[in-house]
Amino acid sequence: MCSWAHSITRKLHYTGIIQADWIVDENKAWLLEINPRWTASMEIIEWATGQNLFSIQAGFDDELKTMISGAAAKTSRPFPAQTLYKAIQYASTPLVVSREQSDEMLLNKFNRFEKQGTSLSNFVGWGDIPQVGTAISAGHPIASFFKVQ
Repeated sequence: MCSWAHSITRKLHYTGIIQADWIVDENKAWLLEINPRWTASMEIIEWATGQNLFSIQAGFDDELKTMISGAAAKTSRPFPAQTLYKAIQYASTPLVVSREQSDEMLLNKFNRFEKQGTSLSNFVGWGDIPQVGTAISAGHPIASFFKVQ
């Protein structure tokens, strides 16, 4: 799979983040899709690898590299001993995000490169936090939350 991804990016002269979704069984692998952008699973990939993917991506662009000089060294961390899970919180009823709701999520924002400490047993933080005043319909996503085990 990695060889295939390297091959296609060379042929397309693509540099940067690419994510491919596969179905794998004991005998075969089927490619579902290719995403040449930041995807919903990147935080989990960063957690598993201990790498700052944005810094790697920016390393391909001289202007961005200058703007974030030293960011990669500041954000790397050792390989985690725990598994990270990302889940989506959906609205059970229509709502408009209040200042209090937003502030609470921001206070407990997930930072993939800092050790998380919280009173909830394995909750590590919120992501994809909506802005104050965002209208969310019933059944639509509000935000992501991360847990470790």
